[in-house]
Amino acid sequence: MLLAYIVQETIEFLKRAFPLLNVINEIIKKWVQIFVLMSFALGLLIAYGANLDLFELMNIPVELPYVGMILAATIIGAGSNKAYEILKGARERRNINLDETTDEELFKPPEDTINLLG
Repeated sequence: MLLAYIVQETIEFLKRAFPLLNVINEIIKKWVQIFVLMSFALGLLIAYGANLDLFELMNIPVELPYVGMILAATIIGAGSNKAYEILKGARERRNINLDETTDEELFKPPEDTINLLG
């Protein structure tokens, strides 16, 4: 969640530091949201730099390289509120107390998970 917060605050800083970005965003928002793209790009840079793979963190084997990293970047780029909601949902699904949970407990597959790989 810290990485998502850093991205969120960086984008807010850029909005304030470069007012022209707001003008450009208003002009092109019909076709693309510049701040959403910037958040995703920054999230992707952080995920790549930190070698964050969402599937690897959750111990889910995936054959396609970088898919987990792109998903991690999407969560990071969505901002701290969305990242918190996702983590909170994962913890609640496993009936884990938010204040007493380690990352290992959070990303351990639940007991009712079906192993499709044999």
